[in-house]
Amino acid sequence: MARYPGRRAPSAPLALGWYASRFQRFCRFAAEMHDEKRLLG
Repeated sequence: MARYPGRRAPSAPLALGWYASRFQRFCRFAAEMHDEKRLLG
């Protein structure tokens, strides 16, 4: 991995964007579940 220092840089933003989308989806799912629990009592 040390032989290719420039190979990891371009994939970093893509990985961050992928994790960000996953995190937003998880937060939205958790919020919906929380709202359902609150509505059900």
